[in-house]
Amino acid sequence: GYKAGGIKPGEAGADVRGFEQEFLNAYEVGLKGGTSDGSFNASDAAFYNDYEGLQLGQTTPTSALAVNSDAKVWGVEAEFAIRPSSRFQVDGSVSYLNSEIVGFESIDETDPFGSAPGTVAVAATPAGVIKDADGNPLPFSPEIKIAIGAQWDIPAGNWTITPRVDHYLQSEFVSSAFNKPIDRFDGYGQTDLKILLAPDSDQFEIRGYVKNLFDNDDFTRVLPAGRLVGRFREVVILEPRTYGVEATFRF
Repeated sequence: GYKAGGIKPGEAGADVRGFEQEFLNAYEVGLKGGTSDGSFNASDAAFYNDYEGLQLGQTTPTSALAVNSDAKVWGVEAEFAIRPSSRFQVDGSVSYLNSEIVGFESIDETDPFGSAPGTVAVAATPAGVIKDADGNPLPFSPEIKIAIGAQWDIPAGNWTITPRVDHYLQSEFVSSAFNKPIDRFDGYGQTDLKILLAPDSDQFEIRGYVKNLFDNDDFTRVLPAGRLVGRFREVVILEPRTYGVEATFRF
């Protein structure tokens, strides 16, 4: 794989250094199949990704820009669907991810003096302490992700009513390549409910839904700002409990 490089914000003329292109060597082996009656289907895969010049986002005193680092990522993932009857289904997925930054050194704008616990300092410059992030996990790359759902088709005269429940869970993650204690965040989960009403004619269907049933407010992303605005952190949280009705008509 290949992704082109580009120009960093604020650079112009002969001073343009930009960020470099990204290369990826990806390897994957997997297996998929199922029973002849369709009561069970599954797919499994193991993968290894070797990045050269992976483009990472980084905060600067005045903006955000892309920088390059090598990285190695490997993991396994599996998906399945179980149908013990023609009307009932349980499906889901699970994955494990191991990510590692390789040979990345830079100034951490959110900790320019290198005072955070665990800092491995390489050099001190007028702009700040250059840190060694080698071996740290990639930002926003939780090790574990699990999703599971179940649905049941219920005949009701000339209609079919299908209630469904889905639950998603992921483990803790870090928000920056420097893996400081303040960069680490707990995992989170979300439960959604749906109900589908469809006539046998299949001309239309009505769906009711509730997203984030338990109204969780966990952090999903954290975006640090530069020193000119006080190094505040902008957080993105799960959307609050949301419910509604949708309809689809077919002509």
